[in-house]
Amino acid sequence: MKECLTAGEAKLLDKQTIEFGTDELELMERAARGVENRITGLFEQSSKIVLLCGMGNNGGDALAVARMLNDRDYPVTVVLAGDEERASASWKWQKEHLCVYRELRAVDTVSDDVRLAIAEADAVVDGLFGIGLSRDVSGVYEELIDIVNASSAHVIAVDIASGINADTGQIMKSAIRADETVTFGCKKVGHVLHPGRAYSGEVHVCDIGFITPQRAGIENCAMVLDEQCLSALPDRNTSGNKGTFGKVYIRAGSAGMAGAALLCGEAAYRTGVGLVYLSSPEENRVIIQLGLPEAVYKGDSSDYLTLRTVDAALIGPGLTTGDNAVAELKRLLGAVYIPMVLDADALNIISLHDDVALQVKNYPAPKILTPHAGEMGRLLHRTTSKVKEDMVASAKEAARIYGAVVVLKDASTVITDGNAVRICDAGSDGAGCGGSGDVLSGIIAGLIAGGCSAFDAAVMGVYIHDRAGFIASEKLGPRFMLSRDIIDCMKEVLR
Repeated sequence: MKECLTAGEAKLLDKQTIEFGTDELELMERAARGVENRITGLFEQSSKIVLLCGMGNNGGDALAVARMLNDRDYPVTVVLAGDEERASASWKWQKEHLCVYRELRAVDTVSDDVRLAIAEADAVVDGLFGIGLSRDVSGVYEELIDIVNASSAHVIAVDIASGINADTGQIMKSAIRADETVTFGCKKVGHVLHPGRAYSGEVHVCDIGFITPQRAGIENCAMVLDEQCLSALPDRNTSGNKGTFGKVYIRAGSAGMAGAALLCGEAAYRTGVGLVYLSSPEENRVIIQLGLPEAVYKGDSSDYLTLRTVDAALIGPGLTTGDNAVAELKRLLGAVYIPMVLDADALNIISLHDDVALQVKNYPAPKILTPHAGEMGRLLHRTTSKVKEDMVASAKEAARIYGAVVVLKDASTVITDGNAVRICDAGSDGAGCGGSGDVLSGIIAGLIAGGCSAFDAAVMGVYIHDRAGFIASEKLGPRFMLSRDIIDCMKEVLR
């Protein structure tokens, strides 16, 4: 797994690297060299390159790139955007040492010369803003961004596409749509959370000699998941059996809604768990027993004897939010104290009933909440859009309120226990289909029952789900795939 920094953490890393003895201008030169190498590897010497340079160090990086490209005889056009009197010291040094083919200015408005240069460019290098942007883009900057986005040029962003909030991935009114981004040291949170992820293009991480985040004193920065997270999977005991590989109890489905139970149950089994007990209304018995004969069907959810023999429970998918479902959830939460995954309608019940919410907060065993943004909004009593404004902060808040591990599901999913943060950007839009969330909750419940901690189960469950979904999308196409295709492709991840 790789670190993923906020703007504040990235600035601290830069500051500490300088204090440990690396000159600021040297870091700028290395950053520029990384962008230059990308350009020269993609474009011939005759290609027209336009570099948009704001007045901060991000613009200074772009000025250094312009100098390097000019030294290689590329026909370079530099567009200086903003008031040079407000430029940083490093920017001014780069400007003093710049001699290029053409230099244009965009101070109050965008001239026809600038418009024409961008229209004719083979590539545009975006150095307008860096990671420190904290207010909406406006004026000449917004004008430039619109012109670039309307052009056919290949756009390369320096560190982060201008207009993306580095902490949240939100768009600050307007943003460059980059084809690729060259960032330095580590990815930023804004690269991996949507909509920033969609604006960043392919992100290349360039090593320019930063010290490690740990050496810089950065604790608990977000981490982006990769296959290394699966190292927490318990070893299989070659002499084990169905009783030793873990048992999970799933209460899912309602009359006429057996699909949720089937998807949860099979997903749990495919993690390697030994036994799955499926509790669902009698109307679903035949469908469940035909669809997943390996499961032990339990029609009566008040079978507390079974509950006391299992290692984890999952409650919620397809449950509904009626009075009977509310009473049942309250009974189940009070019956046993085992690791519990709460999903879908269980979350909706919690958001509607303060007494159930209090019961969840006081539940003494590990618990995992798996809301999408809409469900999270209901849990925190705010709008979905407000949740999406800062996914990490929303997930942390819910984790602390409920004393739980929270999996905030989205195109990029955030996992947190209120302290540590993991982000998974391994998925595909093909997983945006009915039942995908049921598969995820089943995977997580199976991993807990198989011996994983709640946090590890959530982290690995999200990665397995998203990676399997990506593989299914590659095989079948995102339009064609179904949620059960994710289960089928779990074998590619867990093999």
